[in-house]
Amino acid sequence: MIPHMEPTPTGLSRRRTSLPNMNSQPSKSGKCNTVGEHPQRAPGVEGSKNLEKMATDVERSLNLELKIKEDELTKSKTKKEPNSTGGWFKKVYKKLKRTL
Repeated sequence: MIPHMEPTPTGLSRRRTSLPNMNSQPSKSGKCNTVGEHPQRAPGVEGSKNLEKMATDVERSLNLELKIKEDELTKSKTKKEPNSTGGWFKKVYKKLKRTL
C-alpha cells in the first residue's frame, strides 16, 4: 500500500489530506487533541504486556532450571571424582591385600 494513501470503509483508497500531528500529546481527560489521534490504546497493547510478562516468567523459570542443572553437574563432578578414585583405590587395595 502506498504510504500517502489510506483505506476507507468501502475498500477504496483516497489521498490523505493532512498528516496527523505526531508531536502533540493526548490530554489526560481522555479527549483527543487532534483529529488523527486517540488516547485509547490499541486493542493488542494490553495483550502484548501480558505476553511480555509471560515471556519474562518463562525466561526466569528456564534460567532457574538451567542453574539447578549446572549446580547438580558441578556437585556430581566434585562428588564422583574423589569417591570414584577412592573407591577404585580401595577395591584394588583389597584385592592386593587378599592376594598377598
